[in-house]
Amino acid sequence: MYALTGVVRDYPWGSTTAIPEFIGMTPPGYPVAEMWFGAHALGESMISDLDMSLGQFIRQNPSLTLGEESLERFGASLPYLVKFIAPQAPLSLQVHPSLEQARHGYARAQQGGPNAPIDYVDNNHKPELLYPLTHFEALAGFRPLPTLVEVISRFDTPTLKAARGELENHGVNGIKSALELVLTEVSPDEVAHVASECGQGRVLKEDASDHAEDVVVRLHEAYPGDPGVVASLFLTPHCLKPGQAMYIPAGVIHVYLGGLGIEVMANSDNVLRAGLTPKNVDVPELLTVVDIDSNVDFPAVSQHAGITRFPLPIEDFQFTHGDGEDASVCTGGQGPGIIVALDQGIEIMVDQTRAMGAHHMRLDKGQAAFVCSGEGPVHISGGQALHVTA
Repeated sequence: MYALTGVVRDYPWGSTTAIPEFIGMTPPGYPVAEMWFGAHALGESMISDLDMSLGQFIRQNPSLTLGEESLERFGASLPYLVKFIAPQAPLSLQVHPSLEQARHGYARAQQGGPNAPIDYVDNNHKPELLYPLTHFEALAGFRPLPTLVEVISRFDTPTLKAARGELENHGVNGIKSALELVLTEVSPDEVAHVASECGQGRVLKEDASDHAEDVVVRLHEAYPGDPGVVASLFLTPHCLKPGQAMYIPAGVIHVYLGGLGIEVMANSDNVLRAGLTPKNVDVPELLTVVDIDSNVDFPAVSQHAGITRFPLPIEDFQFTHGDGEDASVCTGGQGPGIIVALDQGIEIMVDQTRAMGAHHMRLDKGQAAFVCSGEGPVHISGGQALHVTA
């Protein structure tokens, strides 16, 4: 077991204080949007005890670090990435491809040509789990059809009238074409009009859509005239509480709005965007990937003796919360794993006879450790920690 050094990402949308305050660091004066723990090629955590990155360590010792099962299934790389994420401004309107879509898209990207997509940077899917540490706001998945029709019918603009017609004429099958109309034909004046109506609080009243008014206004302030501002009306608002994990499978369109959380994802950087970003926008490609039948999931947790498991329908990672405040708890798992401490003075222990590094470690809030395959089970005491395994 080895301590990991997190990799800070200073994206402009990040909070300057949320992550530093959580981990007890003096705010550096610039956005600390994310802090990564993993072996992703764009930001490998360091193992200071070995003076090498986690990726280097894995590549030098693939069988011992990953185990034969993970090695056979995912190759000589850690199949997931763990990160703190702290948006202060909205992230992009985005969706992630399935494994098949990623492989096909990456092949087209590698082939090149004038119509080749540029946002497939690897051949892997990117399912995600968000575990909020504070109140966390997001838009994710399409609204139920009756609610969606009701919401957009309250706005008297040409594009939204046409979108409503698609929904009324084709039902659920019209959602994608209605979204396409908004993303490709809505004018900046229409966006401003919708935002103005929402700002006056006159259109979405006394129902579950109240939150959408505030969201539209905030999005327009951040990205004035962006079609994604109006497209946000298609999505379901979620106000998540700490510990209320949300799983986002492939094909689910979503936007993170604000909060602090832990995000776990498959080891991929494939993101298709449709707006609310200075990055590349590829509406046609996003529309081929978005799945109107897929939606977010709030895993039905199982709890026993201080252990909370969040069962997920994927092999890339599994997610467990351990609360060892009153007594040591055993999270199980044979690795490869990453432990993230949520409290000060967390004690972590693995099997001494099989430990590749330390068999005992103390982690403070926001610190992390890598557990090699075969070192488990993992014992946690002194407070709360998260354990991610393949």
